[in-house]
Amino acid sequence: MVTFVIRVLDGLQVSDDELQNNAFRVLCVAGALLLLETFIIRGPPRTHILRTFLGNEAQPKKASRLVSQLAARLIGCLFLVVMDPVLKQDKLYARSDTAQACVIVAAGYFLYDVFICLMRFDENGLAFLIHALGCCTVFTYAALHGILLYYGVAFLMWELSTPFVYVRWVLLKLGLANSRLFFMNNLVGFLVFISCRNIYGPLTSWDFYKASSADLASPRPGSFQPLTYYFFWVMCILLNGLNYYWAGEMIKLAAGKPHPKHAKQAKQS
Repeated sequence: MVTFVIRVLDGLQVSDDELQNNAFRVLCVAGALLLLETFIIRGPPRTHILRTFLGNEAQPKKASRLVSQLAARLIGCLFLVVMDPVLKQDKLYARSDTAQACVIVAAGYFLYDVFICLMRFDENGLAFLIHALGCCTVFTYAALHGILLYYGVAFLMWELSTPFVYVRWVLLKLGLANSRLFFMNNLVGFLVFISCRNIYGPLTSWDFYKASSADLASPRPGSFQPLTYYFFWVMCILLNGLNYYWAGEMIKLAAGKPHPKHAKQAKQS
């Protein structure tokens, strides 16, 4: 699906060798992350994880779910965000080896994320799958063609809030929901989420809209097709919408309203 969308949108003059090399790098990253998760789930770390979180009450199904979710969260914290000043000279087409490497890693991660969301749809839900598919498509497009690197790296700033979400999950599993550390992690994580996703995100999206609109008005040789920009605009609206949805869920949770999934589980128990 992702490959089909990229082919439909493709209007840039990029050599087949470059596309193949970049695609190979993206697949290598995704494969490496899957191998890392398998090692955590099936390898020596599994025993220590179960002993730490579940003690002697490690039921097979519950243990497998916990270890797999912890592995996904550890991998989700591997982002390294960099910003090369060279990219600001041309936010749409400027190239930087460092930034492209960062975007390739991000594309590989989101490809891995699509696989995980599909395999564990019952646990992660539709919103996370939509997020994974949208990010995988846009980051893979940028990674394969070596363009939009400025915005690719800029939008990765959204992920600064991700470690706080995962630390919260770990603290819950450790039974530290009433600790001061849990409260501080939630507070700082919420502020970072709002700052990076709900304030910085729309501002960056608007900046991309202005730059892409100017490029459409005065296209250069080998520039984007209009359909490509239209698609990216829709993705900006969709992903920003998800961020506002998640912010709303966090506010509801802080107000004491249970998450729909948790409420459903409570009724079933």
